[in-house]
Amino acid sequence: MREHAPKVDGRTAADLTRQVYNLLGVYAPEWQVRDGAAGGPAAALIGAFARLSELVVERLDRAPDKNLLAFLDLIGASPLPPQPARAPLTFYLAEGSTVDAVVPAGTQVAAPPSEGREEPVVFETERDLVVTASELGAVYTRDGSQDLYADLSVAAGADGLAPERPLFRGEHPIEHALYIGLGNLLGGQPPQELRLDFTLQEAIPNPDARALEWEVWDGASGVPVVVTSDDTGNITRSGSVTFADLPEIPLAAVRGLGSRWLRCRLRTPITLDSDPREGAVRASKLPRVQALGARARWDTGAGQPDTGFTNVLPLDLSKDFYPFGERPAFGDTLYVRADQALSTAGAQVTLEITASEPALRPAQPPLAVSVPSSDLRLEWELGNDTRWLPLGSAVPTEDRANTATGFQDTTRAFTRSGVVTFRVPDQPSPTTVNGEEGYWFRVRIVAGNYGVEARYTPQTVSNVVQYVLAPATFAPPSIRAVGARYTLERTTAPDTVLSGNDWEYRQHLPTDGDALEPFEPFRPSRDIRPTLYLGFDPAPGGELLGTTLSLYLRVADRLYSGNAGTPADRREAQPPRLDWEYWNGSDWRTLGVLDDTRALSASGLVEFLPPPDLAPSEEFGHAHHWVRARWESGHYRIEPSLRRVLPNTTMAVQAVTLTTAI
Repeated sequence: MREHAPKVDGRTAADLTRQVYNLLGVYAPEWQVRDGAAGGPAAALIGAFARLSELVVERLDRAPDKNLLAFLDLIGASPLPPQPARAPLTFYLAEGSTVDAVVPAGTQVAAPPSEGREEPVVFETERDLVVTASELGAVYTRDGSQDLYADLSVAAGADGLAPERPLFRGEHPIEHALYIGLGNLLGGQPPQELRLDFTLQEAIPNPDARALEWEVWDGASGVPVVVTSDDTGNITRSGSVTFADLPEIPLAAVRGLGSRWLRCRLRTPITLDSDPREGAVRASKLPRVQALGARARWDTGAGQPDTGFTNVLPLDLSKDFYPFGERPAFGDTLYVRADQALSTAGAQVTLEITASEPALRPAQPPLAVSVPSSDLRLEWELGNDTRWLPLGSAVPTEDRANTATGFQDTTRAFTRSGVVTFRVPDQPSPTTVNGEEGYWFRVRIVAGNYGVEARYTPQTVSNVVQYVLAPATFAPPSIRAVGARYTLERTTAPDTVLSGNDWEYRQHLPTDGDALEPFEPFRPSRDIRPTLYLGFDPAPGGELLGTTLSLYLRVADRLYSGNAGTPADRREAQPPRLDWEYWNGSDWRTLGVLDDTRALSASGLVEFLPPPDLAPSEEFGHAHHWVRARWESGHYRIEPSLRRVLPNTTMAVQAVTLTTAI
């Protein structure tokens, strides 16, 4: 809508009448006529003068418009002639139909009559239209220069006009993530400390500021983890990143690969500019990783074992107990179950054993100090399926150790408080003891004793042999408390590494130890220029070939404003140019289109014939047959915004074609 020229005068008849009365009071006071006085010849004369003057003012105020028309006529411009109404018309196949239909040019469509009329409003299609069963499944835009994208698919599925969304401007940051698979290192109880060792091909000189976010990937949404130290400078130089108090790391899949994943996300946009830009990291300042290793450490506190037996009798481990009973004998066995500690392959298990102190026992009856025989020997063994693996021996005379199994006993066969340590084998298996399946160790008396039974001993008195009763000498060991804890350190290379950038995932496998083929965990977007993507899906069992696809793109209307630049700017600005392309399975190829939208600067039709080598691919995490429009050059005076995309649409004109009239 054109703005009217400013008024030259603008006074009305009332304004002029009031001004006449004011002037009479100054120049002809003898008239004695005042504003608002009763009628009479003077008032009639003044009213007639004001009305005639108002007509002159109105004609004067229209002079600029007349001059504008004269100027337009001088340069050869003229008003547009009357034109029939035009509107986009969308056709739909009958429900359940999978066969394309043809709507020939000139097909008439009637609209309800307008108010006050009885005849319907008739429109005719301008072009032939093929109505296909194919669907427009996704609409996206990617702005690689700003590292942003936008999902505009709502414009393809809205029942009405969708909210205005910029066509070539992103709204959400493009994802840049490094997935580190630690399935061969982690499992079960999470470690108390996890360290990742990065070796870069070279340190980044003068790195741009960047923010990294570390998470445990659970398959749905990342769980943040705490970084206790990072001497890599957010992976800008070789060093280690250490985590503590990790949550449970579940098995999850990334791109079909199952593992226990740690994810690192780059939260700072990547820019392709060569000069530094605030709030962005330059692509030339991104790391290149050469090797990656992982080290985990578990260290649990001492906890009470699950259960225990003396031979077949259950023990209450929460109070003082006799590990071999009150009258221990050869072959008596102590069984202890500690699932958490004994099921961890390679763990170094520590049993903290506190002996019952006689001084702390009730005075009646007193508990004798355990005095074993000098040849006493206990055998420690670890259950492994149907076998018992030897760990080491314990004797009362000295501390014993076995370096092959990591065994050490400082309790000296349970005669004092101390610790017993040993290492769990690499493949522990549960064992069944007294009907209970679990992870067990056992301690057997294989030699010597803790005292003997009462017995009669022969004695010779005056050449007469007499048998004298010798009382029992049992002094069994007693244990007040036992706690089981374990420590474990494992160092290994990740079982797999994935880099995910802009929905493109690459797998990086270790080649030798923790060495990798050098790779870039974070990469810039593939699209340097802003690009619009349209994803099509053929009908079930059908294909897109041989059928012209016709789309109507409804671009938001814009009124002219004075912010479109100076005339010199507008003369020098190049009109926008879009390059339409399709994916053929290996590369993007040029696509010929009929574009009525003036490079998407106005609403209109876009038509194209899908090439025979149009192939499905994955973009933005969705598989479709993709066509894209890349803003290659030029400038838009007003940024285009999309409101609707309608497939199977053609233009219709309010007209009736008569073929038999002369």
